[in-house]
Amino acid sequence: MDDTKLLGKIGKLIDTKLSKNLKPINEKLGILDSKVGALDRRMDNVETKVGTLDKKIDSLDIKIEIVSKKIDKAQEETIEVLSELITSGHNIHEKRLKRIEDHLQLPQTQ
Repeated sequence: MDDTKLLGKIGKLIDTKLSKNLKPINEKLGILDSKVGALDRRMDNVETKVGTLDKKIDSLDIKIEIVSKKIDKAQEETIEVLSELITSGHNIHEKRLKRIEDHLQLPQTQ
């Protein structure tokens, strides 16, 4: 047998053995590729949902700021109205005292 034929037989034998041994590895690689593809799709879905949540959070932040401003304004208006009410009550009280003093004809106090 000459060297060329022997090398050819050795090459075929190596190819046969390698392809036989590589077949399960190639199958596992195919499975891994499909799983990685599925994970990529799920990751894209998660990224989309996170983007949507970010937009909703931004919207909520704006709404919270608006509500806070309305609460601040309502508190200021309440304080203003209560101050007016207290002043009005005080003035009415002073007028009553004056009428009582006038009715009783007491000397006015200062």
